Amino acid sequence: MITAGQRVRAENIQQNHSVSVLAQSVGQQVMMFEKLIGQWKRADGDYTIEFINNNSDGIPKAIYYNPKPIHIAQTKISSENGAIKVFIKLQDKGYPGSTYTLHYVPSDDILQGNYFHAGLQQQFPVVFNREQQEKP
Repeated sequence: MITAGQRVRAENIQQNHSVSVLAQSVGQQVMMFEKLIGQWKRADGDYTIEFINNNSDGIPKAIYYNPKPIHIAQTKISSENGAIKVFIKLQDKGYPGSTYTLHYVPSDDILQGNYFHAGLQQQFPVVFNREQQEKP
């Protein structure tokens, strides 16, 4: 028979294990998201997404240019089965709710996915290539 004290100890061990697994997965996720840091230029034009690491939670902040900054209403960066996914919703003049739904392809070091042009109600396949940093 399990006593009340044993049950409490087992629950505490289980909770502590869950917290350490969560912390480990959050730490792995932050390291994974660091792969996005830098500038990414769309292959078919002068559209650029820049990811900067200025958030205390380790999730990069996205900035969008065409070629001037365009307001981003929402950014969601997540991981699913080890893959990095990026969702960006634009809300500015000429960008009434247009969105990017992208995923990172590590073998090619690209962001690939779809651009939904809200004004036209059409979706287009897109690829963003990482811009190489100039060495000082």
